[in-house]
Amino acid sequence: MPGEFKIIERLRKAARRPSGALVLGIGDDCAAFKTAPGFETLATSDMLIEGVHFRVSQGLGAVGYKSMAVNISDILACGGKPLYALVAVGLPEKGAMRAALSLYSGLRKCADKFGVEIIGGDTVRSEKLVISITALGEVASGKAVTRGGARPGDYILVSGELGNGAAALKKNLAWLPPLRPELSQALCGRGLVNSMIDVSDGLSGELYHLCEESNTGALIYEELVPLSKAALKLSGGNRRMALPAAFFGGEDYELLLSVPAKFLGTALKLGRKKSKLTVIGRMLPARQGVKVYGGGKAKVLQRGGYDAFL
Repeated sequence: MPGEFKIIERLRKAARRPSGALVLGIGDDCAAFKTAPGFETLATSDMLIEGVHFRVSQGLGAVGYKSMAVNISDILACGGKPLYALVAVGLPEKGAMRAALSLYSGLRKCADKFGVEIIGGDTVRSEKLVISITALGEVASGKAVTRGGARPGDYILVSGELGNGAAALKKNLAWLPPLRPELSQALCGRGLVNSMIDVSDGLSGELYHLCEESNTGALIYEELVPLSKAALKLSGGNRRMALPAAFFGGEDYELLLSVPAKFLGTALKLGRKKSKLTVIGRMLPARQGVKVYGGGKAKVLQRGGYDAFL
């Protein structure tokens, strides 16, 4: 079976040509289209399926919260403000009401925290629990940040710490990402960021996405990657053993972004005010590939991370 990203790329090529109102189509964290003068609407959709993306034993309230958070994270990854959500759920017949109420308690908790209004959706019977959310947001015209704007020489930064998602999964827990709307909107509103993506499938996979869409290479320094206390604890405090959780574990939903050198100081200053923001490397010309430096040498960064089809 082909991997998830090969399937997405085939669908991208098969999709109809974008209309005049469409600003951003298949291939990024959100679609964007013009609505009100001066603004563009951002739209994103994520589906989570029992046994593929979560386990019921993780707690349905937590699963509901996470389901909403992953969609909000996509809006933030484009520099937008999340506004509305449509929620569709497939529920097994046994215990359907109890499951629905538990899920929605988590969904509403996350939505309320980030100012999102649930405006509709659908409920059907399903063999497994399925949650599909479409989130809508807005961004000022021309201000949406994509995956394709990075340039060689840009600094690569990440928010927060990595490895929390993988550590939670090891304990059969659903990681509830902090999300950082103030940081995203401050950085993007001032034009300091030229590419951005949320770390849903691991630092390695997301970095490759940025490089491919921007036609760049990259160099990451292992010692600069901010590791979570949870990831370090699982590795017995051994930093090198904890790195795979950051590079390949996924589920962190932090922001990975590129910043031109002239804006680095301002971006870091904002990061100190809004949340932790760490420089972890620089963008390179595409011919130099994607590399990681550690142990005194640079080597090709293994491409990896979560893939629903592998």
